[in-house]
Amino acid sequence: MRIAPETPERRNAIRAMLLAAFPTSLEADLVDRLRQDGDIAIGLVALEEDTVIGYVAFARLDAPLKAVGLVPVAVVPRRQRGGVGSALI
Repeated sequence: MRIAPETPERRNAIRAMLLAAFPTSLEADLVDRLRQDGDIAIGLVALEEDTVIGYVAFARLDAPLKAVGLVPVAVVPRRQRGGVGSALI
């Protein structure tokens, strides 16, 4: 497994992984909206070969002070509880 920056070419794979990791599309939709608004400060993927198996994003927060917040951490179900999320964070 290796950790790499999010790239535009990986966005479809990230969305598919988020849809697999969560029971609804809320998290995938949130990431899409944050990306569209330019609010993702850092986006990282966990890769196995060239397959996205995990994702973490840190979004800009402006109120009441400037900061970043963790939104979300996700790992494909077959790799959950194996340290991928911890490695991303």
